[in-house]
Amino acid sequence: MKRQAGFTLIELVMVIVILGILAAFALPRFADLGGEARAAALQGAYGAMRSASSIAHADYLVQGDNSLTEITMEGQVIQML
Repeated sequence: MKRQAGFTLIELVMVIVILGILAAFALPRFADLGGEARAAALQGAYGAMRSASSIAHADYLVQGDNSLTEITMEGQVIQML
């Protein structure tokens, strides 16, 4: 009796078909990650700007002098309009 070594052609074709189906479903999910990363970076920058604005406004209010038109934060002069 000879012992069979290897895979049949049908088995190889089925594996290729299954991998093709998995790739067809997975590829669109990974292809759009660049756009999502850019959107997340923009949202992060927007949040940082809002936070900096709120801190500057709070510092302006704490000083209590409404005649001031600028404040200094971390060595930077900020114009309050």
